[in-house]
Amino acid sequence: MSRYVNILYEDDHILALNKAAGVLSIPDRFEHKKPNLKNELLKSYDEIFVVHRLDLETSGVILFAKTAEAHVLISEMLLYHKIDKTYWALAQKPPYAEGEINAPIAESLKTKGLYKVHTRGKDALTTFETLKTWENYALLSLQLITGRTHQIRVHLRHLGARLLTDAKYGKAPAFYLSQIKKINIHREKEERPLISRSSLHAHRISFEHPISKEDVVVEAPMPKDMRAVINQLEKRFGNEQNQPFRF
Repeated sequence: MSRYVNILYEDDHILALNKAAGVLSIPDRFEHKKPNLKNELLKSYDEIFVVHRLDLETSGVILFAKTAEAHVLISEMLLYHKIDKTYWALAQKPPYAEGEINAPIAESLKTKGLYKVHTRGKDALTTFETLKTWENYALLSLQLITGRTHQIRVHLRHLGARLLTDAKYGKAPAFYLSQIKKINIHREKEERPLISRSSLHAHRISFEHPISKEDVVVEAPMPKDMRAVINQLEKRFGNEQNQPFRF
């Protein structure tokens, strides 16, 4: 099995993987040879059907169908919001601890592939709660009620709680220890970032199996780079009143 394929759950109809950040969900439109999960799976399976996608820089749980029947049924479940998807995000501290972001999302007329909150857009709804805060930083748990392109990233920007790291919608593409702590760096060496991709992780998917009708819950553990940021925030800002976050 390919090193890109990390199986979290599998049965005769459904496959759930833990996607690494930087790996495509499906083939690139222009560069077909770039590593992507669908092509990697087709090396081991006769058929694979794409159920949903994760952005290139987003890690975590992603579903595929192994049969045409499961593909149709799961696609219908997604359409009618019968699959719960929970994400973890490292972001700026939001203006309130929990709530919903109900704001339509549209593609920018000036920049293709960039999205924003706009009245001409499609309805989009995200709910969130704050799991932990450190000064101006926060770990958020978010649920996608709808599934618009870049929805969480756009909605957090609209809320005033941008992702800690996000080249398109955040404040910076990378986060360094020196941003929260004075460190000594040798002149000839360049500081390495703690995280250098969108600080967003698809943590959990739960649904009623479309064939067996059993409850299915699939979770992907916190990735190493996001853990590294949290550990440093704990060291810098954690205290007895602000209990440490447990992975």
